[in-house]
Amino acid sequence: MFSSLIAAFLVAAGGAVQQQDAPAAFATVEGDQIHITFDEQDGTPLVEFLEFARSKFDLPLEWRPIDTKDVMLRSQGTTTVPCDGFFGYLQNVLRAHDYLLAPYGTVALPGHPAPDGAATGFLAVRTSSFQGAGGKPGYVRSMAPLVGADMLDVYRDDSGMVLTTSFQLQQVSVQDAMNMLQSYFMDPMLEGVRGVPDSNTLVATGFAPTLLMVRDLLRLIDVPPPAPGERQLARFELRHAAAIEAKSVVEGLLCQSPQAGAEAQGPRPLPAVSEPEVRIEADARTNALLVLAGPSTLARIEECLAQIDIPLEPTNERTQVVRLELTNASNLAETLRAWAAGIGLERQVSVVADHGSNSLLITAEDATLERVLTLVKQLDAKK
Repeated sequence: MFSSLIAAFLVAAGGAVQQQDAPAAFATVEGDQIHITFDEQDGTPLVEFLEFARSKFDLPLEWRPIDTKDVMLRSQGTTTVPCDGFFGYLQNVLRAHDYLLAPYGTVALPGHPAPDGAATGFLAVRTSSFQGAGGKPGYVRSMAPLVGADMLDVYRDDSGMVLTTSFQLQQVSVQDAMNMLQSYFMDPMLEGVRGVPDSNTLVATGFAPTLLMVRDLLRLIDVPPPAPGERQLARFELRHAAAIEAKSVVEGLLCQSPQAGAEAQGPRPLPAVSEPEVRIEADARTNALLVLAGPSTLARIEECLAQIDIPLEPTNERTQVVRLELTNASNLAETLRAWAAGIGLERQVSVVADHGSNSLLITAEDATLERVLTLVKQLDAKK
């Protein structure tokens, strides 16, 4: 009854597509799972996917033809989604194509607590870039549902919805927290953080995954100041080294002890200190390390990072494209990688197979590249 009323309202408004009960060509339902295969070549119209979501799962979706016209979905292979996880999958697909869901009125969401009162609203599919008839910049933020910080876990899989929440700070000043968090809100038209100094509270608006990350980060930093020797939280931004690789290097050095009579190679091992346990997390989004450690260990980590966070020296590497005549590119690429690994050159040689042209893209320094090209010529020959 509810879906019928919504459909009738949207048709009267001249902005929606009629609900269809016919099975979708791209989706197969088996028990509690759905197998989805978008046309890899020509694409599957986004409108067909939205119609399927509305009819199969009774989702109160609304969209404008100007926002979805000629938008095609493509995928390699088949994706299997549990029925109870389809709503999250729908949002992931929309986010990947620059769309989001904006709730109008009270809406019952799958897997979420029932709303107070009758669910008479609907979910509008809107472009997050605000092109077409999607609305003016800022309107999504103004309509973001208010969710308590303790309820954010319920929205963990809602990557396509903008929410608003608040964080009460106990130890850290609201200004310091705002300065640190600004870089995590990438789109000022959709996401942002504001401070209420009088109550030392942060009001944050953003996609659910962003708010969850901010909440977890605030739990780490909003702690009493450390006593001498206790752990402190520090953030090290890296300009040249990758955060994930730097984390492994630092953790390895923390566990090392200098070998007697051996000369140190590279950054010197960090001496053991009588301090609390160290915790290091790599933030790939901002290419930074978050370190929770004692002051002496933090100083040594900073010294270590100064030695490894340096620009790479230029090399004489070059790339050669080799089109194969007799050998399968994927098979030969695996053979060459195994050969390089066997003689310790796996870091100096890159071999990528291009299936469409049955070619190899080989990158290496000049001398090594000549060796690889000679091997390719010998292997891609008549038996």
